[in-house]
Amino acid sequence: MKQSFFYLEHVNGGYMCLRPTGRGYTWSEPETDGIPRLFRTHGGAKQALRWWAAGPISNIKLPNNSTTLMKHNQQQRTPMDWEIKEVMI
Repeated sequence: MKQSFFYLEHVNGGYMCLRPTGRGYTWSEPETDGIPRLFRTHGGAKQALRWWAAGPISNIKLPNNSTTLMKHNQQQRTPMDWEIKEVMI
C-alpha cells in the first residue's frame, strides 16, 4: 500500500530542502542532490517552509535556566519561490 508524502522544491532549479542534519532544519541550505525532507501532511510542509524562510534559529539557555529562540541573520529566503509537491511511496 502506497502512502502520500510532501516535500519542498524550488520552482526554478529543482533544489530541494533536505532532511535535517547537525544543527537542525532551519540551518540547512537547499541542494539538488540528497535525501529530501518528507512531511506526512501538506500543512506540515507549509509550516516547515515558513520556519525555514525565517532563517536559522537556535535555542539559547538564559542565566535563569529558561530558554529562548534566537534568530541568526541570514540572506533573504522567499517562501514564494518554493512549491509543496506530493510523492507516493
